[in-house]
Amino acid sequence: MADRIADPLFGQPPERVQLHAAPLVRVLGQVQFARIVNISKEQFIGDFQNAVRRQFPVIERDVAQSIEVSLAGAGVGSTLAEEVIWRMFDSRRQWRLSLAPSALTLETMHYTSRGEFLDQLQFLIDALAATIQPSLATRVGFRYVNRIDHQADVEDLVNLVEPELLGLSSATLRNGVQMAVSQAQCQTAEGLLLAR
Repeated sequence: MADRIADPLFGQPPERVQLHAAPLVRVLGQVQFARIVNISKEQFIGDFQNAVRRQFPVIERDVAQSIEVSLAGAGVGSTLAEEVIWRMFDSRRQWRLSLAPSALTLETMHYTSRGEFLDQLQFLIDALAATIQPSLATRVGFRYVNRIDHQADVEDLVNLVEPELLGLSSATLRNGVQMAVSQAQCQTAEGLLLAR
């Protein structure tokens, strides 16, 4: 394991550690912005699609549904809400771009390097700024999804993950734990960090 950082929230970033067999299964980057209702309309996103279609030539319209529950007075009300999300893919469907009225998301299951991922995300943000021109970015986030499938890796968690982050998955409790969920929101030099 890399050397510990004295202050992981406000200290200097650690040197990058390249894992030879990382259990990485998906990487996502997202920019959320003030809602632009017209993104749901095909005519409105035409310039954006033209700007990115060499890298993302396949486009599909997707509709996400959600139920909004409201507690008003003595009753409970619910409303079905739908949101159009434009899904764009590279020709081999290894990269997916999702454009929704309040977010642009890039994801891949074929991650090769941080540099390549950030270059793709920067390209998309530049295209978004030039064509759709959101007025306010409200959140930027990245998610690296790792999956540990092998028993040997589970038994070696103390060498793969900082012990403080293991929680109920620590060695003394591991055999009895069927599910453990942990979430922490921390103040950092850059803003807020949400870790799950």
